[in-house]
Amino acid sequence: MLSERGHQPAFIEPCKTVSEPLAEHMDLFMCKLGTSPKSPVFHGDLSILKRSYPLDVPYNAVVTERFMICNLSTVSADLMKNVTDLYPAIQIINVKQGYTKCNVIPLDDRHFITEDRGIYKALQNVKDAECLLVDAGHVLLPGFNRGFIGGCCGRIGDDIWFNGDIKMHPDCKRIESFIRSCGFGIIYVSDRPLNDIGSIIEESII
Repeated sequence: MLSERGHQPAFIEPCKTVSEPLAEHMDLFMCKLGTSPKSPVFHGDLSILKRSYPLDVPYNAVVTERFMICNLSTVSADLMKNVTDLYPAIQIINVKQGYTKCNVIPLDDRHFITEDRGIYKALQNVKDAECLLVDAGHVLLPGFNRGFIGGCCGRIGDDIWFNGDIKMHPDCKRIESFIRSCGFGIIYVSDRPLNDIGSIIEESII
């Protein structure tokens, strides 16, 4: 599906230092520094990752051109430096959820979707940020009770891609309406449950 639309899928080697169900989850190993197709991607040091939380989430953050959403007690200092060097005026939003990116769909520099009430509450208090809160669950993640909404999708170009059928989510109409109101299209895999694969991250190769 990606190849048919001119994109080249890239698969990563499983990381042996984190728990097996998460071994191929890109949002544990890298972080997109912005929301445009050409925004750089920070690649973390896999050797520092450990199997147990919160030692598996130092790179699991949401970064747009305006905001960085993360748990300041778990995020990597190296990632933080790269973000603030790139965006000196960026606003840091501290949240309790260490699996921040897993729980957030960043659409552009100020529009977000989340199922985490703590993240939603934090964004409610941020000027110029707009967030849609949706029902938690409804996303599969083998080895766990459930996956997260941010981990089953990602922005590629001007579309939000879902790994699974967004119409199976009880809040699908609200999600679709919010995404389209921000000017994005929606692409999904029909007749298959949403599945958390550790986000879809677009990286421009020059």
